Amino acid sequence: MATRSAVSRSGVGASRSWREDAACLHVDPELFFPSERGHGAAYELELARSVCARCPVRSECMLAALELRVTDGIWGGLTVAELRRVVALPRRQAS
Repeated sequence: MATRSAVSRSGVGASRSWREDAACLHVDPELFFPSERGHGAAYELELARSVCARCPVRSECMLAALELRVTDGIWGGLTVAELRRVVALPRRQAS
């Protein structure tokens, strides 16, 4: 089970990778793990998503979260619950 302490933004993956191009590289990792509920959490979520919105490696971040089976946090602009819903969507076949 991956947690905030086990999986930091700078610790995901191996050697030189997508992490070095991430928009969150020099952002406090706590931003991506909102601690409050209600209005405060919604504000933190929007701040995290604003960082992710300008990130060139959002897809790689989301894939890492899925591969590591993270249980909390914001990854590629999505919560873990949102990531799971995206993965559960049926795939469209090319016509």
